[in-house]
Amino acid sequence: MPLPIVLKPNKKFELIRLGAKNDGGYLVEINSLKSADYLISLGVSTEWSFEKEFIQHNKLKFKAYDGSINKDFWKNWKKRSIKKLFRFSFKDFFQYLKIKKAFSFFFNDENFELSFIGNKNGQKRLKDILNEVNCKNLFLKIDIEGSEYDILEDILSFEKLIIGLVIEFHSCIKNLDKIINFLNKISLKLVHIHANNYDFVNKEGIPDTIELTFSKNPKIIGIKNTYPHPLDRPNKHNKPEIFIQFNES
Repeated sequence: MPLPIVLKPNKKFELIRLGAKNDGGYLVEINSLKSADYLISLGVSTEWSFEKEFIQHNKLKFKAYDGSINKDFWKNWKKRSIKKLFRFSFKDFFQYLKIKKAFSFFFNDENFELSFIGNKNGQKRLKDILNEVNCKNLFLKIDIEGSEYDILEDILSFEKLIIGLVIEFHSCIKNLDKIINFLNKISLKLVHIHANNYDFVNKEGIPDTIELTFSKNPKIIGIKNTYPHPLDRPNKHNKPEIFIQFNES
């Protein structure tokens, strides 16, 4: 069976694409972008083009959280790339230098924290982050590789502060009930869905990774839309997009 109808936005909204041409780029609703006064990004790794373009469109403060980009991450990448130099493979080494320099230029102690987000030991709770933020119109971007399910209740508890939300759901096939439950509870409007083609689609037509966008006060520009959206791009550039179908009955 196709995806449940609750996962289909019921109108066509004014969207804009922010971030990378492929993986790392997301569609956001225009009103939530313009109205946001703070951006919190959970999970950046080595791709922060979304954050960069967001704050260029809307001059605001932001903070990113990611526990994986530590000293060992850079050390191991450097070690691997140096080994490749001896095989006359220079691409990875130059990529390492480029990304590390760009990371140090964009992030600092004020806008980046080396922390994993979730509810397990050693992870930072989203509710603690949101309690520290003094703003009324928060935009939240979440790509934390499965830990998103641990923080759904925190999102619901603080949704009055949230003007817009982009969240990537992983392992959707086994967690579909959790996603549907979240959609039934949240008051934010679902404005976009996109399937991540890095992962598979099961025989029932359900993608294992999906990206959802929400907005508090979305601008409606039409009745129907198609998925993928004209602004969507495949996450993996050399694989075709996934065409989403919904259970309309």
